[in-house]
Amino acid sequence: MKMTGTNSIAAFFDVDGTLIRATYGERIFIRYLVDHKVLTCSHLARYVISVLAGDNFLRRVSWEKNKIYLKGQRAEAIRGWAERCFRDRILPRLSPRGLATVEDHLRHGHRVFLISASLSCLVGPLQKHLGAHGTLATQLAEKNGRLTGQVHGDFLYGQRKTELLRQRISRWDVDLGHSFAYSDHHSDIPLLEMVGHPVAVNPDEKLRRHAVKRGWPIATF
Repeated sequence: MKMTGTNSIAAFFDVDGTLIRATYGERIFIRYLVDHKVLTCSHLARYVISVLAGDNFLRRVSWEKNKIYLKGQRAEAIRGWAERCFRDRILPRLSPRGLATVEDHLRHGHRVFLISASLSCLVGPLQKHLGAHGTLATQLAEKNGRLTGQVHGDFLYGQRKTELLRQRISRWDVDLGHSFAYSDHHSDIPLLEMVGHPVAVNPDEKLRRHAVKRGWPIATF
């Protein structure tokens, strides 16, 4: 990896399926909460029914914003459980090569950002562990200290993830032409297109075809 040492260069990393050997970290979190009896069968049943019902249920909350399984939980308690889940279940899935790549960027003076549709309460502990400079992740909505069962703001997926990132970049003072981005999923093609050094990591078939067509590096983390 050829790098130039300047703090205007950034490295943007997707999380699930890229840095972590799991394509859906929230599923790990749900299982962790069930194992520790924070969530019950009734919580999960309500969630499954609402997902199957889609937009015609729960005041037309779309599936990606549906976190009904957490409705009524104390926000601070769930953040604590997320940190424990990260330590116990997610950290062991951290890719050694992904970790080495992050460390390589940091060593060269680049700023590292985690850009993920995953929950911010799960991405935050990863940011601390890696020493990354910032995150852009999905926020849980809360009211009076308890979770509402929805997300706050946008679900960070696909084109919307890229749009929100562009809004942040002006504050981060990033040279996109010399920056890097890493992702495993074709929904992040707009993110990869933003930078001068895109890398397809463990790519799905659609992203692999696009990477080959564009001549992008393909890496296995």
